[in-house]
Amino acid sequence: MYSLSGKVVAITGAGNGIGRALALACTARGAQLVLSDIKEAHLRETAQRVEKLGGRAVIRVVDVAKRDEVEAWAAAAAAELGGVDVIINNAGVALLDTLEDVPYEEFRWVFDILFWGVVHGTRAFLPQVRARRGVVVNLGSIHSFIAAPNNGPYCSAKSAVRGFCDALREEVRADGVQVLLVMPGGIKTEIVRNSKVRKFINAVASQEDVHRAHNAASP
Repeated sequence: MYSLSGKVVAITGAGNGIGRALALACTARGAQLVLSDIKEAHLRETAQRVEKLGGRAVIRVVDVAKRDEVEAWAAAAAAELGGVDVIINNAGVALLDTLEDVPYEEFRWVFDILFWGVVHGTRAFLPQVRARRGVVVNLGSIHSFIAAPNNGPYCSAKSAVRGFCDALREEVRADGVQVLLVMPGGIKTEIVRNSKVRKFINAVASQEDVHRAHNAASP
C-alpha cells in the first residue's frame, strides 16, 4: 500500500466537498498539503481545519481551466516544498441541460474545468510526480459509463477523463508512476448546490427542485 507519511499531496477543488475530505484524510495519514480552489474563503477554511489536525497546508487560489495558473501553482509548490508526490485533480462543476439546447459556451465551460482542468493539473505536476515515483489521481465519475439525461456535458467530459487516464497509465507505467481514476457515484457535496440548471428531466425545474431530488437520493 502507498504510504502518505511524509509525502506532499496537491489537491484541486480543496475548498469543500470531496476535495476538503481528501485534504483532511491525507493530513491524518501524515501528508503535507498543497491545496488550490477558485474560492479563497473556502480554501482558507480547509487550511484551518488541516492545521487543527496538526497538519500543514500551502494554499493558492487557482482556476484549473487556466493553464498558466495551474503551471504557476505547480512551480510554486516545487519551490516551497521541493516537489509533489501526489496530484489529485478533483475540481468540478455541474450543468444540467439537454445536448440539443445547451449553449456552446456553457458546454466549453464544463469541459474547461472537468477535462482540461485534469489535463492541466496532470501535465503541470507530472515531472515532479515522476521524479518521486508518485501517484496521479483523477476524479472521474460513474457517469462516464452510465449516462444520464440532461447531464450530457458532464458525462462527455468525464468520459474524456477516463480515456485520458487509461492512456496516461500505459505511458508512465515504466516510470514507476501510478495513475488512479476514481469513479464516484452520487455524493452530497456543494457541486450540486452550485450547479447551473437550465433543464432537468426534460422539463422546467428550479435549482431548488434539483437540490431536493439530489438530497433525497444521496447517501
